[in-house]
Amino acid sequence: MEVLIPASVVCEEDHPMVTALRSALIARTLAIFRVDRISIYLDRFSKSCVRSQMMLQKHLNYLATPQYLRKLVFPEDESFRYAGIMPPLRSPSHTVPRSISQCKAGDLRIGLLVKRGGLMLVEAGLEQPLTVQGEVKRRGGLVLIKILRPNDSICQIVDERKVEVYLNYDVIAPQKGLRKLLMEKTECLRVGTSRLGTPIYAVEERLASKAEGSRGFLVAFGSPREGIHKILSREGCKCEDVLDFVVNTVPEQGVVTIRTEEALAISLALLNRTFS
Repeated sequence: MEVLIPASVVCEEDHPMVTALRSALIARTLAIFRVDRISIYLDRFSKSCVRSQMMLQKHLNYLATPQYLRKLVFPEDESFRYAGIMPPLRSPSHTVPRSISQCKAGDLRIGLLVKRGGLMLVEAGLEQPLTVQGEVKRRGGLVLIKILRPNDSICQIVDERKVEVYLNYDVIAPQKGLRKLLMEKTECLRVGTSRLGTPIYAVEERLASKAEGSRGFLVAFGSPREGIHKILSREGCKCEDVLDFVVNTVPEQGVVTIRTEEALAISLALLNRTFS
């Protein structure tokens, strides 16, 4: 599942603690419902919105990275001042042994490719780096590894697409608006969420039927200030031009507006049942 959220979910005027907590809430929701990818779109084409996009992407990537690799992947940054208050995801890729003596042959974990003394090694949060068996085609970056021989600290790089364990979400932050992103996803079942949409219970069966024949599905959310109807209208199109369904996941809501991070949890909980 792919989720589209606006950059203005966070704001550079917010206190850094607020940004940290809001990012953590979004990350936790994404991981709970096994979201594969999150695309942060520009709901306003301004420098301020681009900065918000970069800030949100940085926080979500930080939370998706296992704790044992964060100091290696992320340099010291003032924006992580309140990282300590963000609850960990505790997804399968994060809850792995801390010692090589506790690892078993076949264990999977995420590591960081590093080159030392002419050898390609993997830092994986253990007492020592692991030696990669076989040819290494990529250089640098995070990789999924399988431990082959724990006693010899030997591992093998594994194709993430061929494992069933959930490895957290990927984050992309293209310099694009909602309309353009949706137009690029014609192979997916595209669902928008809005208080102006059709109550979800009225289209649940149709949604499930369409999902069975699709090559994937994505869910688009509006911003704290504007729903998807208004955002798309500003970008020169209507919801029906780029979305297959627009659903209201909280009919008769008891508040004037539902925040994006709240809508994420509510909508993904309902759609998870429909798409599972």
